[in-house]
Amino acid sequence: MIMLTIHDLNFNNEIVPLFDHVYNEFARDVLLQWMSDRPLSVDEIHARQAILKALIRHDHLFRPFAYSRTEFHETYSYMKEIAAREKTVFLLSRGRRTREAGQLTNLFIFFHKIDEAWFRSLQPAEFPDDFGAIIARIRQLFADLDLQRFHDIVRSRSLNATELTRLNLLIREKVGNGEIDAFWNAFFFFEASLSLAKGIVKHQFHFPTFVDEGLSIKGFYHPLLHNPVLNDLQVTETVTLITGPNVS
Repeated sequence: MIMLTIHDLNFNNEIVPLFDHVYNEFARDVLLQWMSDRPLSVDEIHARQAILKALIRHDHLFRPFAYSRTEFHETYSYMKEIAAREKTVFLLSRGRRTREAGQLTNLFIFFHKIDEAWFRSLQPAEFPDDFGAIIARIRQLFADLDLQRFHDIVRSRSLNATELTRLNLLIREKVGNGEIDAFWNAFFFFEASLSLAKGIVKHQFHFPTFVDEGLSIKGFYHPLLHNPVLNDLQVTETVTLITGPNVS
């Protein structure tokens, strides 16, 4: 029944685009999952609202910003494949060192870009506990990588052999113990959540409140319509029949 309701709403073509402000396909999958999963209780609805409200309170998250798919995929692919590489190939091959330096340069530039735009000013304590832990996990990886220092280095010169070896081993270790996968999962969930918050702000949507009986909606309209007529609805009966054309 829920799936039929979603199809009736033309969910993918009309509803999702209102909230789709992500820049990679993995975050989009998380966004679609969150929008498709029906909360099982009012408490779960309130928990989701708390995350979105906390994001909306941070003005800097809504300043113009974007990253490219190329930036993301270069970093994502590098971190996914690095654990399988042979150390000896890396240490003995000059071509491998040059390639590794380029990949690490891209990584630090990309991470610094998203850190500066989103994470640097966020304090985990300002968010619900579970979401605060997500932000903390992201910031911890950036700290472990010594992000600011190495970003400044790659902006001014190439990484030397000692730095390449140290960073390669560090990332391999974090891939091996699951920290990198945990980081990406946290990043995708953060971006999907921020995407929802951006849709709410852009379209000036309001969070519903819940009462024991009745339904009251004021000034509602179909968000895809230009210059819509605002509608009010007050319902106290268990069953209400609304006739006439679609709400405009």
